[in-house]
Amino acid sequence: MMYRYTVFCCSYFIPSLLMTVSASDISNNSIGLIYGEPTNTQNKTIYTYDVEYQRIFLRSDSNRYFLGAGATIGQISVDDEKGERLSLYLTPGVNVGSFSFALVGGGIYLTKTVFGENDVNTKDYGGNFQFIIGANAMFHATKSWTIGYQFEHMSNWNNYDHNPALNTHNLVLRYQF
Repeated sequence: MMYRYTVFCCSYFIPSLLMTVSASDISNNSIGLIYGEPTNTQNKTIYTYDVEYQRIFLRSDSNRYFLGAGATIGQISVDDEKGERLSLYLTPGVNVGSFSFALVGGGIYLTKTVFGENDVNTKDYGGNFQFIIGANAMFHATKSWTIGYQFEHMSNWNNYDHNPALNTHNLVLRYQF
């Protein structure tokens, strides 16, 4: 499923590959869509969908290094059950030509933490508050559009009885303004 989204998004941006833009020319505000799937086989079918707002609030004099903050709101879908996800994070990074590379770290709140409670294969994230860490690589196709990949690790760092963690591959599409 992730493959189809990647092919669709990449084919949309192929014409813009010839007209690259420097990542340091990008605006400080962006909104985005994030779609994620687990990095390994799970006992349930899991997807994440998020809408993101990000603001870069500090840049080096050369615009090479930056520090931003962001928030997401979305869903985690586990089989036929869904729960909302709300997160806040910081993102330090570096611009290299038409690419930017950043780390992501923060907290995430899950409205639903136990999925398939009556099934043999229950997915229990332990509690509502989780931590997220990750890294991303973004290609700035135009001055307004960015597409990229983000790895994300969600865990409660053993603050609850259950800590199954969730590692996801994420496709990110952002609009800068």
